[in-house]
Amino acid sequence: RLRLDLASALAAARRGDVAQATISVVSARGEVAATDDRVHDAVVSLAEAIIIGGAESRGSAASKLAALGVEMSGWRTLFDLARSNPVVVG
Repeated sequence: RLRLDLASALAAARRGDVAQATISVVSARGEVAATDDRVHDAVVSLAEAIIIGGAESRGSAASKLAALGVEMSGWRTLFDLARSNPVVVG
């Protein structure tokens, strides 16, 4: 379900449908909140930072990635391509 929500968010972002992208990211966040999965939490935070934007979400994503000691360059590339214009996170 998490990956479906992320795919939905990416598709909505690609269409320029920010409202649907936000709904899908919030749904993905809900899926992760029910777990202790720090990796998927970071993926969802990165998606939120890139797809939805905002300084707070970018800072949160950067902190989570740093805590894990990972870059998640593949996910970054996917989200950037879906968004069409890259955003710097961290």
